[in-house]
Amino acid sequence: SIRAGVSTCSKLGRFEEAEKLLLWSRKIGVRAGHGAFNRLLVGYVARGDMLAATRIFKVMRQNSYAPDRVTWNTLIWGFAHNGDNKRAEAALAQARLQGCPPDARAWSSLLHGYARSGDMEKAEQSLQEMQRQQAQQTRQYQAELYRYHDGLAQWRSRQSMNSSSSNGKSEGRDSSYGKAEEGSSSNSSS
Repeated sequence: SIRAGVSTCSKLGRFEEAEKLLLWSRKIGVRAGHGAFNRLLVGYVARGDMLAATRIFKVMRQNSYAPDRVTWNTLIWGFAHNGDNKRAEAALAQARLQGCPPDARAWSSLLHGYARSGDMEKAEQSLQEMQRQQAQQTRQYQAELYRYHDGLAQWRSRQSMNSSSSNGKSEGRDSSYGKAEEGSSSNSSS
């Protein structure tokens, strides 16, 4: 598969070959998938080549792949780890705008970048923002659980009402139907 080839090239440090493989797959009409792009992105970020990582990010989007959580986390980590906290913040903001709110890994990367640069004020602000976001997410999860619980309770109530209204009836007939016949047949055999 294209992804396996890109992954192998990336592991061997042969990033240019991996990129050529991605471009070749595009020329022949084969979609490489998120995994292939993300593996190459991770490779470039790991070696500190954020220019190449940014280029792959653009190629990914040009190929109609919306960045996923792995993509965003990789970029945020790469920028923060390489001392470019402003671009890490911008990537986090862009991810959020595109419906991918930062998770613990993204926040951790950003906080690590601030700590490495000695910007403890920004680290504290980010930590407070992360806590606000987590509190909001917790409230959203609780609301979803309550809605689910209420829906489940309503469903159970309907099921209970349906089963109690069908007690004494079997397939639309009275359950006493056939009992008289059973009784009369047993009486006649005695």
